[in-house]
Amino acid sequence: AEQRLYALQTPRLNTDSKHSTHNISKEAFHSLDGSGVPSLRRVKELNPKCADCASPNPDWAVINLGVCVCIKCSGVHRSLGVQTSKVRSIALDNWDAPVLSLMLQIGTEFANSILEATQPQPTEDQIPKPEAKSSREVRSVYIRKKYAERGFLSESDKNKPKEELLKIAEAAARKNDVKSFYACFWHGLDMRDTNSDGLSMVQVAHGSDSRDIVEFCMLNGAEASELLTVVDGQDLGSEKSLKSLKSARSAAF
Repeated sequence: AEQRLYALQTPRLNTDSKHSTHNISKEAFHSLDGSGVPSLRRVKELNPKCADCASPNPDWAVINLGVCVCIKCSGVHRSLGVQTSKVRSIALDNWDAPVLSLMLQIGTEFANSILEATQPQPTEDQIPKPEAKSSREVRSVYIRKKYAERGFLSESDKNKPKEELLKIAEAAARKNDVKSFYACFWHGLDMRDTNSDGLSMVQVAHGSDSRDIVEFCMLNGAEASELLTVVDGQDLGSEKSLKSLKSARSAAF
């Protein structure tokens, strides 16, 4: 049976050929999104300011959230744990092509349109949005509220019926619509939710060749074992490839 474990199929991006047998050339950084602009530069263009405090030129990416943050906010994200935030250096770390492709689909402006839909005003009884000069305490309270507690979502979106949310998510998973799927995730989609056929969203995305959605699911709690399930009569993997996938994920973090 065909095995389509995307994280294993695509080489890790590293422009220094001395350090890996799975490197690709500098030219491979170009045009994952079709723009012709080097992809890591495009990531920075999509994230000109820290997603949390608006400091310019952030150098750290939260790869499962699709945003970039400054070094001070990155420390708070790390404290939330990898179940919430997976932090990577833009300049210093190796990048897998699927992660880079996912980052190019999101960016700070879009992410904050969802995560800060009801951004609080800096009054005495509300949590102020951090600024570049804010203390770690201010950053910590805000970032935890924003991501771990999902405290600044719009009320209407937070209260969408589960059936409606799942329907939108499934449609997005079938056509690799990252932004619609991203919104569903923050509005309450559970990676364990299944459709009427008993398939999880990562299985639906995998069967539809929606690679960015598969990557998003894997970075946000989907189980690798789900890719061993038969989808549309096709075996999605083997025990050997599952172990390799888990090993690759562990090495990445």
